[in-house]
Amino acid sequence: MIQNGFEYGVRHHLALSNGPMGHILMSEMGLSDSQILFLLNLGAIYHNHKRSDGPLDSQIQLNDYLRVHTNPRRFDCSKTKWKETIIFENVDFIVMNKPAGLPCHPTVDNKIENILTQASRALKTSLYITHRLDVPTSGLIVYAKTKEFQTRFNKLIMQGAVEKIYFAQVEKKNSSLKPGIIEHWMKKSPYAPKTVSSQPQPDWPGGGDLCQLEILETKEMNDSTNQLKIRLITGRTHQIRSQLSHLGFPIIGDQLYGSSRTHQAGLESIGLTAAILKLRIDNIDYQFSLDPQN
Repeated sequence: MIQNGFEYGVRHHLALSNGPMGHILMSEMGLSDSQILFLLNLGAIYHNHKRSDGPLDSQIQLNDYLRVHTNPRRFDCSKTKWKETIIFENVDFIVMNKPAGLPCHPTVDNKIENILTQASRALKTSLYITHRLDVPTSGLIVYAKTKEFQTRFNKLIMQGAVEKIYFAQVEKKNSSLKPGIIEHWMKKSPYAPKTVSSQPQPDWPGGGDLCQLEILETKEMNDSTNQLKIRLITGRTHQIRSQLSHLGFPIIGDQLYGSSRTHQAGLESIGLTAAILKLRIDNIDYQFSLDPQN
């Protein structure tokens, strides 16, 4: 039996007997009926490394592995009017204005409360993820309406045919940033916050992953903050957030990366907006843009 690892609400268990899942979870892990149903519906229970959809009478065998996320992270999707977030739609894809505070796709402990699932339900069509924005980041995101376009879009990204421009509101804790390309190396790790260095590190695999962005414009505000216009060149996880923090310019509200201030839109939001998206498909140029002040 594995009963350790009660970290972040995650419990690991090897079944002590054969029997229905509901019975095993109650008798061997001490979960109640209501807990089991809630966690199953949310997608927070795994059976032999696969997310389980139940039912409660599905059979568990001796020594089967169960992982239960007893304290899944929750996201409030109830206030979002999904059709109003769409700024463009055709037969292949939609472009949405992602609200801050919501994940783009199912998380490891919650398959329901995310944009992909909720928008698919609201629009009554299957959507497919093409790229990602962090939970507290808002702005333009593309969802494919077919698997074929999902593959095409991923190829466009690899070919550099998709341009992403962000606006970042940052704390000014250092000397002013100037326009130009900024380059760092990021330590390979599945965990956050991400660690970056201005030079490759010999004790990091491969010296680290190259991170590049370009500061296009800087604007000093009246409240000791700067507004930056940024072109993303590489697309590492938390890249903009970690690079700006390393330079002494944490994004407003991004406490994970050293911000001492709360973003005006709330705790689940940071001052980072994917504001401009450019792509070329079948010899047609598309450009979508948002006002970062709205």
